[in-house]
Amino acid sequence: MMKEAMETSDVVVAALAAMGVVVLVIVFVYVVKNTFFPKEDKGPK
Repeated sequence: MMKEAMETSDVVVAALAAMGVVVLVIVFVYVVKNTFFPKEDKGPK
């Protein structure tokens, strides 16, 4: 019982960590995109 609870908690922590990393990557890409490729500029022709 205790072991199962620990394993489940580890899975939850791992899932939360993975989601956190994904969110950080998305935010980073969004910021870089807006910094170097602002919406006013439609990009190189």
